[in-house]
Amino acid sequence: MLKISLLVLLSVFLFTAVSAQNQTGVVELKSAGCEIDESNFGDVENASREIRGGNGFLIAIARLGDGDKARNLNQQRLNAAKQWLVGKARFPADKLILAEGEKVSGNGRVEFYIGGVLTHIIFPKPNVGLCWECCNPQPEDFVPHRKSGRKKS
Repeated sequence: MLKISLLVLLSVFLFTAVSAQNQTGVVELKSAGCEIDESNFGDVENASREIRGGNGFLIAIARLGDGDKARNLNQQRLNAAKQWLVGKARFPADKLILAEGEKVSGNGRVEFYIGGVLTHIIFPKPNVGLCWECCNPQPEDFVPHRKSGRKKS
């Protein structure tokens, strides 16, 4: 009985560890707001430090998808990646290469190549950028706006 429980536990652990990876070993990450985007950038940054061992480059290529209408989305998505990686995580700016790729069918994406190998893809929602810093106000920054009982003239 204990043997079966350990086997089930090990299977669940292994499934969880590789559930974000597709069959080619590329980690696919979905964008779903500020905290998720920051976590996704953190995953990319941690992997790049481990894999490249301080040498080589991290390349980010943004590609618009069928549902993306705004032309500046690639620039916004790349800027968010740069702001988080260089500004927040202190990733070396001279080791980061940003580029725009051709439009793809399906969802837009930002692909990350570590040492020339595609390792991570972040899939933003269609026609939405990526967030590099949490958009929620901090308690000390929050000032409630009161509605005045007076009418504007």
